[in-house]
Amino acid sequence: MKGSLKTTHPLFESDNPLLDEKQAVTEWQAAVAPGAWPCNVLSNHDLVRHVTRHGEGLHADGRAKVAAALVLTLRGTPFLYYGEELAMRSGHIPRRDIVDPPGKRYWPFYRGRDNARTPMQWDGSRNAGFTHGKPWLPVGSSYRKINVASEREDPRSVLNFYRGLLRLRRTSPALRRGSYRWLVKRPVEGLAYLRETPEQAMLVLLNFYSWSISLQFDAPLPTDKWRVCLSNAGAEGERTVGDLVSLAPCEVVILEAVR
Repeated sequence: MKGSLKTTHPLFESDNPLLDEKQAVTEWQAAVAPGAWPCNVLSNHDLVRHVTRHGEGLHADGRAKVAAALVLTLRGTPFLYYGEELAMRSGHIPRRDIVDPPGKRYWPFYRGRDNARTPMQWDGSRNAGFTHGKPWLPVGSSYRKINVASEREDPRSVLNFYRGLLRLRRTSPALRRGSYRWLVKRPVEGLAYLRETPEQAMLVLLNFYSWSISLQFDAPLPTDKWRVCLSNAGAEGERTVGDLVSLAPCEVVILEAVR
């Protein structure tokens, strides 16, 4: 197929999210034919949710924000699986409640895909506000804390971070349709790339780890003057960016070139 071929590749499938991201993104972007347009996803109903795949500990929400920034700033069309905007975890499904046919047949060797299909968590009420009746699957155990109602009121929540990202993407020509190029050709610790159109350049800096890192760029920036558009670490205003940057644990910074 030629022309407007769309391709989909799930990101974050290995035990090492940075290694998996690097492989998935670089391989997929390279595989897309000229004139084609990729699609990017983090999870779907056949996979354990990406937050669960990569640890539900202290930095789970921070990593979820980095993943959100990745999928919404890459070249291509992003797909969001319901609940990702909350950092929903995969649920535990007792054997008696499994409804997925392969899970019922092959339990305990394969427990099926139901863990990624639990009801949407709207609030902290019974059945997470999903239904007054009996849901098809049990509600995830995290619903009293991880739900739309509670995250809507928290300015630092994953939900409100997604909202900020989506607002930025809607107003940015470079993030919607710009070219894409790496600034660190062989990333080991963090990721840095440019999205560019003739009228705008956006710089994306991501740290997936729970410790601070430094990134040395292998390619020059179009300018050293940048304005912070979005940050989950409190960065704001204009700043000078050279060929070496430092990022705090699980930090996301998205900047626009000042021209």
